[in-house]
Amino acid sequence: MLNQTDAEMRVFAVWEPILDGQPPPRPEAVARLTDSRVVQLWDPDRTWSDAMRDLEPITPHARWRTGETEAGVLYDTVVVFPAKSRWRGTLPAPSLLVGGLEANLDALRDEVGK
Repeated sequence: MLNQTDAEMRVFAVWEPILDGQPPPRPEAVARLTDSRVVQLWDPDRTWSDAMRDLEPITPHARWRTGETEAGVLYDTVVVFPAKSRWRGTLPAPSLLVGGLEANLDALRDEVGK
C-alpha cells in the first residue's frame, strides 16, 4: 500500500451510501483493499461525512462531491491524520484532506512517507 512499510500505520476505508437506501459495497469492491492494515467500515448513516464537514479548512472539491450541498456525501475523499491522532469528540486536524484518490495519489504517498 503506497510503498509504505510502517506496521503501525492504519488505513480506514469508510464506505457510505451515496444514494438513500444504497446497500453496502459489493464483495468485489471490498476485496480490492488487500493490505492487512486496512480496516473497512460500512457507515449507513453517513456519520463520517457529517464529522468531516465540521473540519476546517476543507477543500471545496472534497466538500461538494454530491449535489453541491452542505449535506452532500463526501465520497472519494482522502484524509490523512498525523501519527498518534485521537478522535475525542471532534476529529483531529488532518495533515492532508483532498478529494479524489486517483488524482491525489502522489500527494498521499508524500504525506504518508514523511
